[in-house]
Amino acid sequence: MIQTNTLMIGDEDQAVGFQTEEQLRLRLVNYPGGELGAQSQVVWNGRRYSIHGEPRRFNSSPRTAHVDYTIKRF
Repeated sequence: MIQTNTLMIGDEDQAVGFQTEEQLRLRLVNYPGGELGAQSQVVWNGRRYSIHGEPRRFNSSPRTAHVDYTIKRF
């Protein structure tokens, strides 16, 4: 599941509206490849995203366990 947010960079810049970054939440459920590394990249809809920050692990039960990542495209 991927959720989107679009953020503005530098609200005081004259380039407001021209410099944006896209931030997405990537949720991996039962992913057989293990956890993604810090230098990993994800290609989705023809666009390349980088992993940003540490993954959030949810291990409360085997049925609901998943890992959330924040990915960014600049």
